[in-house]
Amino acid sequence: MIDKVAIMNEARERYRLEHEKEIKREAGVSFRRYKNEPLFIAGVTLYWGEGKTTRRDVWNLELNNTDPNLLKLYCSFLRKYLKVDDSLFRVRLFLYTDLNEEKCKSFWSELLGISLSQFIKSYISESRSSVTKNRLPYGTCSVYISSKDLRTTMAIWIEQLVNLYIKN
Repeated sequence: MIDKVAIMNEARERYRLEHEKEIKREAGVSFRRYKNEPLFIAGVTLYWGEGKTTRRDVWNLELNNTDPNLLKLYCSFLRKYLKVDDSLFRVRLFLYTDLNEEKCKSFWSELLGISLSQFIKSYISESRSSVTKNRLPYGTCSVYISSKDLRTTMAIWIEQLVNLYIKN
């Protein structure tokens, strides 16, 4: 008797591998198309330097920062080059107890064009050094997209960027 579960698992694995191969191929094509555009290079470089790139984060594109302009640029990059729909954005704030959570959420929501309904529970830290007290008026903002395909695309773009500028 044929093991139907084993057959289904093999079919799923073949599909997954073919799908990943296609995502990587498309990423290579899109890199060649966009490689001369400043926002594209800025976005890839920004994620490479500031984003979560460890192997255990293969399901998310996540970037944390306190700089409003940096995060605004990153969101523009995601929308333009990865075609991220606004409904896919998730935001988490890392705040200190002396910050007004609603004020901080409103600030980031308006700046980034992301609905407050897409903000998840903020992390509130009890301790705060006097050095950071006036330097982080809106906390640290984490913007992420849950998508293995987009994460794979970004990994290929980083690899292509290295090949273009460093290995030559």
